[in-house]
Formats: sequence, structure tokens, C-alpha cells
Amino acid sequence: MSSLSWRLASRWLLLAGLGLALDAGAQVATVNQPHGKINLACSDCHTAKSWSPLRLDLKFKHETTGFALVGQHAAVDCKRCHTSLKFTGAARECTACHADVHDGTLGRDCTRCHSLQAWREFSKINTVHQASRFPLLGLHQNVACENCHTRQGTSQFVNLPLQCGVCHQSDYEATTDPNHRLAGFSLRCEQCHSTMIIGWASAGLGNLSGFDHNRTRFPLQGAHAATDCGQCHGNGRFAGTPT
Repeated sequence: MSSLSWRLASRWLLLAGLGLALDAGAQVATVNQPHGKINLACSDCHTAKSWSPLRLDLKFKHETTGFALVGQHAAVDCKRCHTSLKFTGAARECTACHADVHDGTLGRDCTRCHSLQAWREFSKINTVHQASRFPLLGLHQNVACENCHTRQGTSQFVNLPLQCGVCHQSDYEATTDPNHRLAGFSLRCEQCHSTMIIGWASAGLGNLSGFDHNRTRFPLQGAHAATDCGQCHGNGRFAGTPT
């Protein structure tokens, strides 16, 4: 073969090789990967053996997306948030993954009461509650939220009534010594009771300054007005006390 023919043949082989390489590159570029528009090589997460399980040493860093996995999010399975293989465009709002038991009544800023370390961050909840119409004082700080914020099987957090009787009507009706209803006692429990003391009975009567004994059939006069209640009402007994 002449040198000219050899040069022509070499060029043809070179061009053919380039054509095959370009065609292969085009095939790689048009692979239909399912994750959306992400600038990652498959080998950053997968191995040559199989698509799953993923590599133990993932090169992908979630913080590069602008949504760092902090607290309990770091232990959540990827599929809990990425319900499809398309990772781009995943919602970032809390309510996209977490059911809003408040039905939007408290706004969309979940971090006011919750944290990434614990869903029930009571220190934060108490801080928010103290700025509300009903600050949590005394024993109310230990009451489960649903005890007060559940109405007819649904959660309610705004425009709740503040009167004691709304939550304590059953306590009022069940009291027989003295019988609050027959005695005509007010449903304003705070007139006699205090949230700072445990119990409804005599040990819990922490605010008797609000109770008007003169409205009973035995008005307190003279020395009686300064007498300790327990001297006449032993064991928390009020009804039937001799006059």
C-alpha cells in the first residue's frame, strides 16, 4: 500500500472512530435518568454492581440543595419525603410531610412551637402559650394539649373559651361535699381554687378571697370573719355545717 493510500485509510479509521465515540457520548447524554435535573454522576450514589443498595460513602451532600438534614431529619428515610424518584422540586414546607393538626389556624411557621430535635418541644410551646390570652400557670403547664384543645373529636387552637367550667364542668357536677350545684356555687373556679395547688379539696383552696361567705345563710361577722375555714369546715366539708 502506498503512503498516500495509508494516510487516507488512517484518516478514515480516525473519523470512523470519532463518529462511534460521538454516537456513544450522545447515547450517554440522552440516558433517561429518573431523578430530574440534578448535576450528579450516577456513581456518586450508585455502584457498578446494582442500582441498590446505595453506596455507603455517598458523595451527594443534601446541604448543597439549600435544605440541610438537621436533627431528626437526618434519620428519616429518603422515600418519606421523596415519594417519587424525581428528587427536584420537592416541597420544603413542614405541612408537605407533616399533617397540620391545627388546620392552618396557627399559621405555617411550625418552628414557633416545634423543633427539628423534637416535635413536641414543650419549652417553646409554653413560651408561645404565655403570650396568648390564656397563659399556662401552675398545674396547667402539665396538662396534655389535647385535654383542652380537642372539641368534638377535632383539634381547636384559636377562639377557645377561657372559662374554667368549659373544661371542669364534670368536676363541678361530680362534687358532692359540698354539692356545688345545689349550693349555687359559681363556675368561676378561681374564686376558691388555685392552679398553683394540687387538688380540688381543702388542700386546693388557695384563693378563698374571691369567695363571698356573706352570700350564704351564715354571713361572717365579728371574730368569725378572721377564723380559719378549717375550724368550722373540717375535712373540706361545707354542706350541712351547723349554724
